Amino acid sequence: MQVPFSFSGRLEPTRLSLAYRLGLVVVALAMLLLPLAYLGLIALAGAGVWWHLTHNAWILRGDAVQWRVLGYAAPAIAGGAITFFMVKPVLATHPMPEPPLPILPSEEPVLFAFVEQICRQVGAPVPRRVQVDCQVNASAGFIGGWRGLIRRDLVLTIGLPLVAGLSVRELGGVLAHEFGHFAQGSGLRLTTVVRSVNGWFARVVYERDHWDGRLERWSRDSDWRFQLLMIPSRFAVWLSRLVLRGLMVAGHAISCFMMRQMEYDADSYEIKLSGSPAFASTMFRLRELNLASVVCSQDLRGLLATGKLPSDLPVFLVARLRGLSDDVVRQAREVSEQAGGYFDTHPTDAERLRAAETAAASGIFVGDDSPALQLFHAFGPVSARATRHHYEHRAGLPSDAFTLIDTFDAVRVSVDREARARAFGDLFADGLSRYRPLVIHDAVHESDDTGRTDRTELSSSGSDVAERYRRFEQLTLQRYKAFAAQELLQAGFHLPDPSTFGLDAWTLEAAATAEAAARTESEELARSLADYEESATRRLARGITRGGGAGENAALVAAFNAASGAMLACFDLERLVFARHMLDNLVQATATTPEARERHAGLTAGMGEAWDRMRRAVHGVPAPPAVSVEGATLEECCGLSSVALPDDLSEPAARTERLYNALLHQLCWIASQGEAHTPVRRSGA
Repeated sequence: MQVPFSFSGRLEPTRLSLAYRLGLVVVALAMLLLPLAYLGLIALAGAGVWWHLTHNAWILRGDAVQWRVLGYAAPAIAGGAITFFMVKPVLATHPMPEPPLPILPSEEPVLFAFVEQICRQVGAPVPRRVQVDCQVNASAGFIGGWRGLIRRDLVLTIGLPLVAGLSVRELGGVLAHEFGHFAQGSGLRLTTVVRSVNGWFARVVYERDHWDGRLERWSRDSDWRFQLLMIPSRFAVWLSRLVLRGLMVAGHAISCFMMRQMEYDADSYEIKLSGSPAFASTMFRLRELNLASVVCSQDLRGLLATGKLPSDLPVFLVARLRGLSDDVVRQAREVSEQAGGYFDTHPTDAERLRAAETAAASGIFVGDDSPALQLFHAFGPVSARATRHHYEHRAGLPSDAFTLIDTFDAVRVSVDREARARAFGDLFADGLSRYRPLVIHDAVHESDDTGRTDRTELSSSGSDVAERYRRFEQLTLQRYKAFAAQELLQAGFHLPDPSTFGLDAWTLEAAATAEAAARTESEELARSLADYEESATRRLARGITRGGGAGENAALVAAFNAASGAMLACFDLERLVFARHMLDNLVQATATTPEARERHAGLTAGMGEAWDRMRRAVHGVPAPPAVSVEGATLEECCGLSSVALPDDLSEPAARTERLYNALLHQLCWIASQGEAHTPVRRSGA
């Protein structure tokens, strides 16, 4: 095989100034002091508990023993909670994620020779392991944590979409950037310390586990005396995390400037190797690939509903990029001139482009801009293995949850889905609202004049209908808030700022009045939208009838109407979930009361009833093959198979809405084909 690369001359190393090195040492030392401050807080909390227990025993002497015991125990429990919840992250172990797919030098000798030559040019150690994944990224890091840091044992991870979408020159520049970090010797080690401390603080501040859940349950469901003990404990834990968040922000602020400088230095290696023009083209190409990655994520969610996924994800991503409109791609390439912020860890793209332009380097890479695929002897098999590895380990999908299909069949399915979305937009523009799902009745054989009237009414409604729908949505959310306010008031909670719930005053009368006013206006809007929706469903039914495939279309309409019924129940469930969530938040911050428990139980019971209505709406209705796995039911598609109310209701609600939209888009596409009197090409997804 012809090697698609060579280098002319030697790459000059980027020199770090003494001031920069000293600054990095100072930053690293400051970052090491932050964990010491954290350990000091733990010691201080433990010492405070011990001092209280040994010096304040006098509290127990005297009458009102019960209250004295509470007064003596509460600070000790609060201090113990602080100590425990601060020590917990230090001792906690975390399961290591499955590493990306490794490849061997014997499998891809050209790629390994390419990597080795770049390392020698940059002055970085050659990685001991090379692995691939399906991310639009490349990274290099140390193997084995601190041991690898000392020994400089590197692992290189190459995102295969970069191989599928970049040239050899561009990919070489990306790798030179990654290895440029490792050419900085002690600077890199200090930077690794800084990044590790920042990551550790983020985990300490934001990570939650079953102990956090237990503390919340104890403070909500226990005997009132125990709840009184939990109140200072909850406050103490919150206060400790507030202090830790301050330490985290301080660490981030200290390190940001040095992180940006490290990126500039790594960029310099990329510019010297591939050249300033190639640096710019690589940046724009990476923007395009990241856009395609977002599009693919949306595609994969839709494809997963059918149980079929592309067999080669990197190729799928690049193929979807080629299918995007020029306007969309042009927007992705636009670089904002807005200046970066003090807390940014990377320079802005505009700043990096200016630095590359100033360097005006031609690069030492020799050769044409051949596709980076030429670096692989067998890219297809490697990419297919990485794709399955991505589905099973990164996405967490069981192997029996999907079937792999030809990549370009998956592209066609995704393109068809976009065509259906455009058909929906052509029919309704910005009209319709998720809070007013349609129901399609049987088509009636009306005159062409009636059909033209419907089309004229729909097309002439325009922004007025869109504005009415947006207002309807605003009113629906106002009703949610007013309903939640009534529940909180009846539970005995009084909030200082009623405007958060759209109220003039925090009273039950004000909340009921606000809900009634929003309901009255929304009902008036609903009546004004009824004619538009009747014309819309009549037009849909007429177009579907003319689109052919009566049996399949009837099944689609039946499934759509069932999903519409589930959507209506879903909105009632959404309203109850919102109110219970607000109630739970307040209960967690204070002691629970009998009134709060009663409202909580009532809301939970209402949620169970709404859940049952959702399930009944789709029960026994087959799911059309166009939007689901063959043989599935709508219950399975929506995640409504469980009789019991699940803990997490967001996923079934989202799946129900996605199913409704997918069916509506499919029917709009069929109707548009029927209106054009063209035969409808059926699709399996």
